[in-house]
Amino acid sequence: MAGPSENPPLCERIGREKFEEVIESFYEKLFDDPVLGKYFRGISDLESHKQRFRAFWWIGLGGEDTRPPAIDMVGKHEGLGLGANEFNRWAGLFAETLHQALEAPLAEAWIRMAQGIIRRLRSIP
Repeated sequence: MAGPSENPPLCERIGREKFEEVIESFYEKLFDDPVLGKYFRGISDLESHKQRFRAFWWIGLGGEDTRPPAIDMVGKHEGLGLGANEFNRWAGLFAETLHQALEAPLAEAWIRMAQGIIRRLRSIP
């Protein structure tokens, strides 16, 4: 936990309830999206996928998870045929969701983190 002079981690500033709201809202948008929906509707164990996504972001935002899952993000996306269009669309939906749910400084901080991850994923063949 952050001391009085420290800036608390982003997860604490967002709060668990708002964090969960963001994740659920984002997945609703993904499912409804004409480009990305097919990828997400095709996930065989969606709840497990969402749980890994939640854990990944909660930890990334500075939170703790007593049982963090093993996440091979590059391996899971390899061979899906995802290109710049899909990654840009994902990033746009994520940013839209964050801006709708959070105060601008919190949304922007999370978006900056997501942009770094998207740059990494764009390198997948």
